[in-house]
Amino acid sequence: MQIQNVLHAGKYKCAAVMICLYEEEGEQYIVLEKRANGIRQGGEISLPGGKRDLRDVDFKMTAIRETSEELGISKEKIEYIGYAGTLVGIFDLLLDVHLCKLTIEKKEELRYNKEEVEYLIFLPLSYLETTEPVREIAELKNIPKFDVRAYGLPSRYWDTWPYYERNLYFYFYEGEVIWGITAEILLAWILGKRKGKR
Repeated sequence: MQIQNVLHAGKYKCAAVMICLYEEEGEQYIVLEKRANGIRQGGEISLPGGKRDLRDVDFKMTAIRETSEELGISKEKIEYIGYAGTLVGIFDLLLDVHLCKLTIEKKEELRYNKEEVEYLIFLPLSYLETTEPVREIAELKNIPKFDVRAYGLPSRYWDTWPYYERNLYFYFYEGEVIWGITAEILLAWILGKRKGKR
């Protein structure tokens, strides 16, 4: 991510996540986390990742470090595959997405951090390849916190006005709801994979 080339870069929250592939008995899985209650967005499903640390030389290192810390796995067991893209999210978010393979023999080797992770979900890659997400629409609105009339703006701005409509994607797997940014990333990645780009 070349954040220095982004106008007003200081306002953006920059972070990185990792799509972790794990193979067992010939089937590939994506490792997801059910976030622990008591932390931000607790109870929701996410990819391993987080904010860039001062120790991180780049967002690749952020993704590897966060994956190691959250999944409880040594960095030597994280086989980095590559950069999958950057998601420009709402609410001033820039999110680098990376891809890796976990070189472990069995999932029990993952001693995940229980302060951040309630449990892990192993989503079959075949499910993602054969399942279309449900798409819904949410409308975001601007609510002014100032006297709009005093600025002489047209009357359509005096109350609230639409910002834009955004697509929300939902995957349903074994009683779990995968949605929001996580579903958006997985959908973009699998579509790119189908086209041979990732």
